[in-house]
Amino acid sequence: MKSKPTPETALALWKETRELYRARRIVSPDAEAERLVRGVAGVDRIEVYAGGRELASGVVRRIRALAKRRAAGVPLAYLLGEQDFMGLSLRVTPAVLIPRPETEQLVEAVLEEIAHLRSVRATQNHEKPLRILDIGTGSGCIAVSLTSACPDCKISAFDVSARALQVARTNALRQGVSGRIVFKQSDVYGAIRSSRARYDLIVSNPPYIATSEHRALPADVRREPKLALTAGRDGLDVIRRIVAGAPERLAPDGALALEIGQEQAAAVRQLIARTKGFQEARVRRDLAGRDRIVIARRR
Repeated sequence: MKSKPTPETALALWKETRELYRARRIVSPDAEAERLVRGVAGVDRIEVYAGGRELASGVVRRIRALAKRRAAGVPLAYLLGEQDFMGLSLRVTPAVLIPRPETEQLVEAVLEEIAHLRSVRATQNHEKPLRILDIGTGSGCIAVSLTSACPDCKISAFDVSARALQVARTNALRQGVSGRIVFKQSDVYGAIRSSRARYDLIVSNPPYIATSEHRALPADVRREPKLALTAGRDGLDVIRRIVAGAPERLAPDGALALEIGQEQAAAVRQLIARTKGFQEARVRRDLAGRDRIVIARRR
């Protein structure tokens, strides 16, 4: 008598995927396997580990197919087409950098600067909405999350990539903020036509990896757009341009906030110190204790 086949439940698929990821040395195999199963099967954590309901054959095939592609080095966010950021579910494609927790900390730092500016403006009876420029918006994660948190802010989001802007516009539409963000294709400040344009905050997660270091990046990171990762021999080419042009485009008491590489704090602070119009830059560390964010207020 033939034995009854083992039911293909979410728990069984999670275990199978986890073992594949462990064999391929995927970082955090348990969590990644769970995210894949939940994302494809549309189940919650309890249903994954309870392991009761058998999954439809089409769902099982899709999980296995995507698990193999992930094991081959394709980032999970691209396979699922989604990434969580600041409590929002954002669309991601291979045209954009995958939003990361370090950039969430950048947004949190900017929200603190917004609170500071509002307190300053309150003492001056200055009630105009704050103007924010996001350079290299990519998926739109910074612009969309700031707009969601600050409905009264006026945000412009620039990116040199037309494909990235399509993704950013999609995310703004999905989060119901598309009418409050101005998207423009621009290489750094190129889309600014008026010499009188002033922003209260300029924020950017620019490319900051040295071109020579690209080959040493993990295989899944190398699948992300190189344009959004690398910036010249020392990784500072784009940051130099952002810093150099910021003072003339910032309003009085405005601020520049940048995400940087973990060994770039000293170099970026020197760039800012040599640029007229800034106060001394402050450096904030990420959750791993690495220098990650530089903030400089205009004099």
